[in-house]
Amino acid sequence: MTRSDVPGSVPARSHPHGAPRNRGQRLLITLAPALALPVLVGSGVAEAETTFIPYVSSTTSYDTNIYRVTDKSQVPVVQGKQVDADFIFNNAVGVDASYLLAQQRFFVKAEGSRFNYLNIPSLNQNAYNYGGGLDWTLFGRIKGTLSGTEVKTRASFADRDTTRLNTQQTTTLGATTAFLLTNDVNFNAGYNVRILQTPARNAPTLRLDERTSSAAINYIGINRLSAGITGSYTTSNYRGTAENNRFKQYSGGTQVQYVASDISNFALTLGYSKRQGASGVTGGLNYRRELTGKTSANFAFLRAVESFDAGDNSIISTGGSAGLVWAATSRIETTLNYSYTDSVFRDATAAPTDFTGRRDQAHAVNLGAAYEARDWLVLSPLVTYARRDSNVPISNYDGFVFSMQVRAQWK
Repeated sequence: MTRSDVPGSVPARSHPHGAPRNRGQRLLITLAPALALPVLVGSGVAEAETTFIPYVSSTTSYDTNIYRVTDKSQVPVVQGKQVDADFIFNNAVGVDASYLLAQQRFFVKAEGSRFNYLNIPSLNQNAYNYGGGLDWTLFGRIKGTLSGTEVKTRASFADRDTTRLNTQQTTTLGATTAFLLTNDVNFNAGYNVRILQTPARNAPTLRLDERTSSAAINYIGINRLSAGITGSYTTSNYRGTAENNRFKQYSGGTQVQYVASDISNFALTLGYSKRQGASGVTGGLNYRRELTGKTSANFAFLRAVESFDAGDNSIISTGGSAGLVWAATSRIETTLNYSYTDSVFRDATAAPTDFTGRRDQAHAVNLGAAYEARDWLVLSPLVTYARRDSNVPISNYDGFVFSMQVRAQWK
């Protein structure tokens, strides 16, 4: 990820009915009819309940490899000097709110923040995270969620254009529903839209438009066990790249969830995904167990076929993770996690891309804690080490990030 020049602003286009509408307004206008429908057809009258939680947070980080480069010679020259490590200050203010009416819950989140670099002011930038939606229920047997979010934030420089500001914008729209076909059979369906815009390497205006439809049928008639079949269809359209590739992906499989006891449970999925240029067996395994009254462990394995967020390629990812959680006291919790991912890049067409033939092995270790100093105040230190080894030398990097977050919220 990279950036040194901040793009200029673009004049807003006129709107035939008055002031121009931004993306957030268009998102809310799109969702409004769907959000209102479950409430209109819902039955019963109940007292309304409102939750309003404003908060502020301040995070100070020290990153030893800002540009995610192999060596300092690859660091861009900014104002006559090369700076590969720096302090980053992120201050944010926001609010989480919800409104419960009968069995319908409206929710909204709005946050604005600012990133400031101590020695690289050209990377300073504003960020935001806002969205909302509705958790709805009909007749006690049908439930669902409608939601929309837009996030603009600082992105990692890995695989990004280092001559541009590393701002990444992601817009998501989602709808899910679940209902009982019988007392023992549950049906779930969903539709999700994700639009990603990021300045990738050799594609500074990259945009990925991804849409996924999914469905699952589960048998829940056995105590502590559920099992079922799943299916999904995804389209991925890239813009701003040399190829502007388009992908279609079909996935299907089985899933099993089993709560072995009050202290252990696991979930298993196994299936197959077919995608242009990359197909194969996919699935995952998640296992969690309480070791003591204060300590728990979790393990995961994953194999997936998915889109690459910084280029128009498919990726076959295989990896796993392991973690420990220790609740030292009722107010102090510490976590230790390790993850490993092997990523194989595949092309959609015979024409090679910038990532043709690439293979990465990524490692990450996180050691963190959360200390609830007061009911309204939480301190969260975190140390992260990340390393990526690739058969394309320019893609290798490693580095540490040390951070401390102070968050205060009013309930």
